[in-house]
Amino acid sequence: MIGIVDITSSKKLNKQAIVTKFLVIFVPIFPTGHYFIDRNNSAEYKAKKCKENLLKGYLLTSVPFVFLMLIAFAFGSNFSPIPLVIIYGVFVLIFSYLYNAQSTDEEETERLLFQKSITLNALPEYLILKEQIKIRDFIISNLKKHLRDYDMNWMDNVKTANYDSFSLPLYFAAMGYEKEINKTDENLEYYKILKNRYSEEIKNKQHSNP
Repeated sequence: MIGIVDITSSKKLNKQAIVTKFLVIFVPIFPTGHYFIDRNNSAEYKAKKCKENLLKGYLLTSVPFVFLMLIAFAFGSNFSPIPLVIIYGVFVLIFSYLYNAQSTDEEETERLLFQKSITLNALPEYLILKEQIKIRDFIISNLKKHLRDYDMNWMDNVKTANYDSFSLPLYFAAMGYEKEINKTDENLEYYKILKNRYSEEIKNKQHSNP
């Protein structure tokens, strides 16, 4: 097998995860990029470097490769690499399937809030800045479209709590990305307020519709 392959993944939740792609020439050679994959919507976003995926990837590449080379040198011309390559391929598949760095309970709860509001459950900090800006701007454009107010200043509405239960999910998601794009204590505080209100809104709806 030769090509770019999704070998390692982490933070799996509802068919969404951070994936690291590797160049594979029969065996994984080196990572080519990190992405957040949303398999529900067939979408892909560039992610920041994922240490968990790199660790798993190097365990799948460097260590076994050195081991194979040592065996090859030990046996010389009598060495046939085919059985070991097959065993190694099976090991990669099993290890890649079983190993998954899970989100914490708090992280998972927050991700589910994002998924409920915009279908994408990636925390904004998973993604590179360019993707953060693109998603924030998309949320804001939807917010203006649904409210039929294309000239509104959404940050002013956040600061004055000028939103209702209909618009709250989009304000929450937009502020989640904004606080990562423009890292200020004020933005973080507004995000926490929106997150708490959105969480309470969902709880209240669940209690009223058992």
